[in-house]
Amino acid sequence: MANVEKIRMVYLTSVEHSGSTLLACLLGGHPRVMTVGEFGTPFPKRGKCSCGSLYQDCVFWQKWAELAAENSMPFDLGNFDINISPDPAGGFWEDLFYYQFPLKTVDRIRDAFYLVLPQRNKAAQAKIDRSVKLARILCDAEGASIFLDTTKNPLQIRFLSQHQRVDLKVICLVRDGRGVMNSLLTKEKTYTPESAVDSWLWGIRNMERTQRHYLDNSQVFFLKLEELCRQPEQKLAELLQFVGVEKDQVEFDYNQANRHIVGNRMRLFFDGTIRKPDEAWRRELSKENLALFEAKAGDVNRKYGYE
Repeated sequence: MANVEKIRMVYLTSVEHSGSTLLACLLGGHPRVMTVGEFGTPFPKRGKCSCGSLYQDCVFWQKWAELAAENSMPFDLGNFDINISPDPAGGFWEDLFYYQFPLKTVDRIRDAFYLVLPQRNKAAQAKIDRSVKLARILCDAEGASIFLDTTKNPLQIRFLSQHQRVDLKVICLVRDGRGVMNSLLTKEKTYTPESAVDSWLWGIRNMERTQRHYLDNSQVFFLKLEELCRQPEQKLAELLQFVGVEKDQVEFDYNQANRHIVGNRMRLFFDGTIRKPDEAWRRELSKENLALFEAKAGDVNRKYGYE
């Protein structure tokens, strides 16, 4: 398969509420970068696209659906069924297949075991194949050379890294865990303080394990959200160099009408401006919640330079 043309895919992994929509809007303004943001996240057909139309009425999504049909690709708007995750009712063997162990050797032994029992491998591979084909169709239609997926799922990377038709780059986006905790508690009512911290830890640990076990250093760009907000020009230049596109003499397009991104509300009004980092957690997190975070995740947070 050496002669098969590969697609350059840039996958962003992070914990939710860490700035993935900002990255999608920012990099998606480059003419050679195509993105719909959280490619693998289900969304309502009657929801509002970032261009202003309803998804089901948006010409962009309708065109993509037509092109997919021409290529005999299923296209269920709002649920592409491409995100890799264990079935909660799948039991022990399902959990084992998706679990990422601390040691690379154990992961590789597990992977070899499931090659002998390929049913789950085939199911995961079918989702990855579908995502790659849909990304290729869209890039070809839009004249882009890079597809950016900001779904944030670290489990996806294991399978993308092994795909024969993917030239993979990964952005590992991190944010001060206390900021993530505060954002989850104030904006996502299903979280408790304990589950908010656990969610951040799960994302960070799986991000680290994915990077160690399935990627080499040249494929990875670590980015702190706070550094992007404080040094936007420098960090944007570094990001563009990493993904493989030029910055100078390129006109970025941040026109809302041309943006079709799945993500948070920022997608509706982003104009290219990067604001100062949100540090509301300093005044909003209670002493009890700060103490809880320190006890469970303080050491991990400091590892990333958050004192």
